[in-house]
Amino acid sequence: MSFITIEFIFFFSIVFILVKIIPEKYKIIFLLISSYYFYAYWNSLLVFLLLFSTLIDFFIAKRIEKTANYFQRKKLLFLSISLNLTILFLFKYFNLTIETLNNFLQMINPNYLISYRSELLLPIGISFYTFQSISYTIDIYKNKYPATKSFLNFALYVSFFPQLIAGPIERANFLLPQIKALIRQKSTQLISGLNYFIYGLAKKVIADNIGLYVNDVFGNIEQFSGLEIVMGSIIFAFQIYFDFSGYCDIAIGVAKFFGINLTNNFNKPYFATSIKNFWERWHITLSTWFKDYVYFNLGGNKKSKPKWVFNIMIVFILSGLWHGAKYTFLLWGLFHAIFYFMDHWIYKIKYVNSPNYFIKSIMITKTFLTVCVGWILFRANNISDIILIFEKIIDISFYAPSVELASRFFQNFNLIVLFSFLFIIIIDHTDFLKRRFIDIKEYYITSIIIFDILLIIILILNINENAPFIYFQF
Repeated sequence: MSFITIEFIFFFSIVFILVKIIPEKYKIIFLLISSYYFYAYWNSLLVFLLLFSTLIDFFIAKRIEKTANYFQRKKLLFLSISLNLTILFLFKYFNLTIETLNNFLQMINPNYLISYRSELLLPIGISFYTFQSISYTIDIYKNKYPATKSFLNFALYVSFFPQLIAGPIERANFLLPQIKALIRQKSTQLISGLNYFIYGLAKKVIADNIGLYVNDVFGNIEQFSGLEIVMGSIIFAFQIYFDFSGYCDIAIGVAKFFGINLTNNFNKPYFATSIKNFWERWHITLSTWFKDYVYFNLGGNKKSKPKWVFNIMIVFILSGLWHGAKYTFLLWGLFHAIFYFMDHWIYKIKYVNSPNYFIKSIMITKTFLTVCVGWILFRANNISDIILIFEKIIDISFYAPSVELASRFFQNFNLIVLFSFLFIIIIDHTDFLKRRFIDIKEYYITSIIIFDILLIIILILNINENAPFIYFQF
C-alpha cells in the first residue's frame, strides 16, 4: 500500500478518524493493529517475520537490563544481533553470497558450481526495521535508557506505519516517549502535517516524470553517448533525492496527524562541501546509525591512522551493502570511502576550508559532481554496464548525443516540469521559504499560496503509473 495510492488515502483517513474518537487506552493497540494491517497489505506472511524480530529484541532487551553479569549481557546482545542479522542475511544476502562463492570456486575449477538459489521474497522495509530494532537492544545494553515495560509500545515503535517501509530509522529514546504520550494534535500541527504530505507528493510526481529520462538512459546504455549518460546521472541525482526525501516528507506529515514527530532525514545534501558533509546531510538517520553503532564501536578515530582508515572503509562497505545485495552497491560504498579520504586530505590544504564564497562554491560543485559519478555506480544494472558507461564517457563520441534521446529529453522536460523542478528546489534550499510554508500559524498567506502551487503541480504532472519509491527495494 504505497503512500501515492487511493487505497492509502482511504486507509489513512479511516485510521486517523478512529484514533480521534476511540478511548485513550485503546489508541496504541489500534495504531499497532493498523500498522500490521498496512504491512500485511504487501504480503501477509511477512507480518510474522516482523513480529518475530520485535519479540526477539523486546524480551532480550528486558533480560539484558535485569542481568548484572557483563559476559551474560554480552552473550544476550550477541544473540539479539545474530538472530536479526541472520534473518536479514537469509532474505537479502544469501544469493549474493552464493554468487560470490561460485565466482571464487570457478577460478579454482570451472566445473565447480553451486546451483542452489534462494527463492525467498525480500520483505519490504526489512533493512529499516531491523536496524531500528537492533539499535534499541544495543542502547539497553549500554544503559542509555531503561527498557520499556510495554510490549505494545515497543511493537508500535518498530512497526509505526508512516516510517515502517523506508524510514526514517528512529531511535527508541526519541520515538517511544511520543508513542507513550500520543499527544493530542493541535489544528496547526494537522495543517503542518498536510503541508508536508502535499510537499512530499509533489516531489514524488516530479521524480517520476524526470525518472522516465533516467530509465531510458540506464536501460539502454549501449544506445547512448557519454554526454547523455552524464546528463542521466545528474538527473538521477535529483530523481533519487526527490523520490526519497519526498517519501520522508510524506512520512513526517502522516505522523504529525497522530501527534508524532519524525526525524528530518535530509538537510540540503547537494550543498555539501565534502563527501563527509554529504553524509551529514543525506539519509541522516542511516549515516548516524552507522556512526553510532559501527564506527564508534570499531574505535572511531581514537586509534592509529591505519585503523581509522579500516573503520571508515568498513562503514562505507556496509552502507553500500545495506542498500542492496549487488556488487554495484559495494562499489558505490567503496567509491564514497575513497573520496572521503581524498576530501580529508584536500581539507588540510591552506585556504580550502575558507569561508570564502568562491572557494565554498568550488567545493560544493566538486562534491556534487563526485556524488553524481557515484550515482552511476548506484543506478547501473550490473558491473558490465558500469564498464560500458565509463568507456563511453571517455570516448571521443562523448559529445555526440542522439536525436532520439534529445527528443525524449525535451518531451519529459517541458516548461511545466522545469518550473515545478525549480520551484521545489528553491523551497527546499531556502530556509525562510520552507519555514513560511510549514508554519501556517505565522505565515498564513505564504503557506496557502505555496500549498496551492504544489497541488496544481501534483494534478498536472501526476502520471497514471507512478513508480514505487526507490528506497522500497532496500
